[in-house]
Amino acid sequence: MSWGEMAYHDSGNLPPPLIFLHGTGCDASDLMSVTDGLPHNQRFIALDFRGHGQSTVPTQPFTLTDLAEDVLHLVNHLRLQALVIVGHSLGGMVAMEVAQRSSCVIGLVLLEGWTSLSAAGSSFDPGRFYGSLSEVAIAEIQQKSKRTRSRFNLKSGTIFGNLSRRSMRTPTYNRQASRFGKSLVVWGGMR
Repeated sequence: MSWGEMAYHDSGNLPPPLIFLHGTGCDASDLMSVTDGLPHNQRFIALDFRGHGQSTVPTQPFTLTDLAEDVLHLVNHLRLQALVIVGHSLGGMVAMEVAQRSSCVIGLVLLEGWTSLSAAGSSFDPGRFYGSLSEVAIAEIQQKSKRTRSRFNLKSGTIFGNLSRRSMRTPTYNRQASRFGKSLVVWGGMR
């Protein structure tokens, strides 16, 4: 890819493949506990977005559209014909963008995958942001996010800030889910 290398894990062979997209400050390893619960030999692909996990840190700002293009590049590289995307938070927004651009997407599972950033901003008050996680788990999440953000060169303008500002202009996708026979949206606060 022109910005660097995207790391991903590809396992199993039962169709349809599930592509897992993580949230901001997270990486593919955060989704492995979910993939452990999949049926034996279910094919899944978990990738690291630009600057996350084992992927290269980009030197230029990027947008949700750029992240969707990265996912589509991987889909084409792996020659996938039909797939389900499981997106968490930022990964959910990217999943909707990918679905809008590709007829290969046959289903979406959005885990706190906002249909717009304005919806995301008003969904969690400070008391609900981390749900019922322990203080230790919250501290681990915050440290991982801080480490991820520190990988970016923030002196030349914030790459994450640029991503957020451009995302605010991204249209909502309320109509998008109706294209699929099956879509599942899961919001925070579940126990």
